[in-house]
Amino acid sequence: MSSHVSFDVRWHGHGQRRTVHDRAFGFEGHYLTGSTTVSFTASRDGGRVIYRSDPSGQYNPTVKQGGAGPPAAGLELNGTFFQ
Repeated sequence: MSSHVSFDVRWHGHGQRRTVHDRAFGFEGHYLTGSTTVSFTASRDGGRVIYRSDPSGQYNPTVKQGGAGPPAAGLELNGTFFQ
C-alpha cells in the first residue's frame, strides 16, 4: 500500500522588512514578514481514514511567547557569500 500527503502553504507578504546579520553562525538574511497558514491531508491508498489539519489551531507565537516571531520569506547568504 502507498500513502498520499498533500500540503497547501499560503503566505501573504504584507508585513515588515527585516534584516539579520549573524557573524557567529555566518549568515545574513533579508526577509519580509507576513501571515501564513499551512494545511495538509494524509491518507493511505485504499484506506477509509483521512487525516486533515485544523486551520483554527494555527498560530504564530511571538518572540516573548518563545516563538521565532512572524513567518517570513526572503533571501539568505552564507558560506563564501557571507561578508
